[in-house]
Amino acid sequence: PSVVKASVSQDVGDVAVTVDAKFNVASKSADVSLTAKADAYTLSIAGDSSDLTPSSVGLDTSFDVAGKKIGFNPVVNVRTKEVDINADIELTSSASAHVEVNAMTQDATVEVSYVVDSDNTLSPKWATGNKMSYGWTHKFSKDSTIDVTFEPNESLAAEWTDGNWKTELSTPLANPSDSKVSFSREWAL
Repeated sequence: PSVVKASVSQDVGDVAVTVDAKFNVASKSADVSLTAKADAYTLSIAGDSSDLTPSSVGLDTSFDVAGKKIGFNPVVNVRTKEVDINADIELTSSASAHVEVNAMTQDATVEVSYVVDSDNTLSPKWATGNKMSYGWTHKFSKDSTIDVTFEPNESLAAEWTDGNWKTELSTPLANPSDSKVSFSREWAL
C-alpha cells in the first residue's frame, strides 16, 4: 500500500475525541489530527511528522446574537504564528455572510450568499485591495447544478455538475484563447 490510514474515536467523559492518522509509506511521513467536541465547542489540532510542533490549532463554536446565528472559527498556524479568524453570520432567512480575516497580514474577505429562490443563489465576494468577484449557482435539477464565478477584468469560471459528470471552464479575460475546458466522470465500483 502507498498510504495507511487509521482512525480512533473515544468518549472521555462528556468529550468526544477523534484521532485520525495517515502514514505515507513511500515518503515515510505521517499526518495526524485530533478533534475534541464538547457541548457547542470543537477543538482541532493538526500536525505532521516534519515537526514536533503542531501545524494548527483551531476552535469552532456558534452562538446566537439578537436572534441570529453566528459561527466563529479562529485558527492559529502554530508554525508561522499566523491567526485566521473565520465567521459565518446569518443576516436574514435567505442571506448569510462568511468573513475571513488574517490577523497578521490584515487581509480580509467578505462573501454574502443570497438565496434568490430554490434554484438560484447569488454570492458576491469582496477582498482586501478592492477585489470583487460575483458568483451564481443555478440548480437545473436535484443532480444538475452550474456554478459560475466572474472576476471583473480577470476571469470567468464555470463548473457544471450533472449526476456523475463534471464539466469545468476557465477563461482568463485578458486572453480568452487561453481558456481551458475539462470533462470528468465518476464511477462507483
